[in-house]
Amino acid sequence: DGCGSPGGQLPAQGDAWRARAVGGELAGKKVVAADSGYVLWIAATEDGEVYTCNHQDDGYAGTLTTKRKPNNAGELGRETNPLLPGKVGGLLTGKKVVAVAAGREHALAVTEDGEVYTWGGRDILAGRDGPDFAVPGLAQGDMAGDKILFVAAGEYFSLAASATMVYGWGGNDYLCVGVGKGSPVQETKPGRTRGVVRYPAKVAGALADGSWQILGIAAGFQHSLAIAVKKDAAPGGSGLVRGD
Repeated sequence: DGCGSPGGQLPAQGDAWRARAVGGELAGKKVVAADSGYVLWIAATEDGEVYTCNHQDDGYAGTLTTKRKPNNAGELGRETNPLLPGKVGGLLTGKKVVAVAAGREHALAVTEDGEVYTWGGRDILAGRDGPDFAVPGLAQGDMAGDKILFVAAGEYFSLAASATMVYGWGGNDYLCVGVGKGSPVQETKPGRTRGVVRYPAKVAGALADGSWQILGIAAGFQHSLAIAVKKDAAPGGSGLVRGD
């Protein structure tokens, strides 16, 4: 993606597959969490700092003929050189981030206090009100007061989970948010049962009653997964819950 090259320049196309040490402001720092989206990657260090970098041209390493402006959707959460790893500040300054996620063109970060900060993309991806979605902002909704441990980002939706509850928001055309069809938390067009979940909402179905211990979550292109164990399950009992 060019982020490991001097000045953020792309390597020759024939060498793009080779692993390269990441430089920029992230050089020499110990990374403890990372994720890769469609147009960006994101990393958190052991000190709780967050760094982002643009993939260059929709994740195709500059090989597309139609070019997009780096950081086109504000997905990096910063305004410094998008082609080199740079630190995300704003409301994350002074906070320790322990988990991160990157979607198509948006990102999420979880602090050690269990708060979720989002940036990038359209307003429906932020899970919060604006006006500025190009910098970190606190997302709450149904998550308010719950300590979030995990986050995941799909194409146009996001997930977050505490020890006992999973939350989703964003586009629900493919039911990946987890609230089901016809849910009142959605904004829908006339005659439609699927729409937009603008703020984090508790998922429906098997995980809705809080009787499961959440061990992890994942978001794909248009589907979701949660690893959970029933609180009263016998030793070794577990479950994989899917939403799509």
